[in-house]
Amino acid sequence: QEHKKEPIFFSLLDFAIEGGHSLRVIGIINEIAKSGRKPILISNCNNFKLFHKDVRHIDLNLNVNRYEKSLMQLLTSVLPSSLLCLYYREIIKRIDIIFKNNDLINNSVFFFENVDFCISYLMLKKNIIKNIIIDRPGIAKLEFDYKSMHASNIKDKVFFKIKSFIALLLENIIFENSSKIIVASNIMM
Repeated sequence: QEHKKEPIFFSLLDFAIEGGHSLRVIGIINEIAKSGRKPILISNCNNFKLFHKDVRHIDLNLNVNRYEKSLMQLLTSVLPSSLLCLYYREIIKRIDIIFKNNDLINNSVFFFENVDFCISYLMLKKNIIKNIIIDRPGIAKLEFDYKSMHASNIKDKVFFKIKSFIALLLENIIFENSSKIIVASNIMM
């Protein structure tokens, strides 16, 4: 039961590429490990050399392609949680087994990306975790608004406006269900 006090992180990232969003996750987890804690990372990690020696890795073995990630974000934005849990029951079942096998049920868990947030919502609704803590590195809605404003044709403008609306719906669902939100600055609130 000792590890219950250690921070638990969840990410679909495989950390194969050392850059971008991976660097933020690696940096946060390594700094916590350097402080004497023993963080637990549940992920698809295949490059353990990037992490501090005290990080405990649990293999997620859940590869989600770009299309599936987009679909998950869309469905999370528009479906009621009961239908969402039914549609993703196999993913939920796999995650539930990982959490049970590692005695991590009903803990607070940190999540990093929009698609991770979708999975956190499923986990919360199925009582796998107690609290969602999200790290908000950016605001997807603003990115899509910017792309829409600078699109060269009407089709792209409409496409990015729809993505902006979906991003807003998703953020509202995740924020309503999160117990804590970590941001780099007040502008990101």
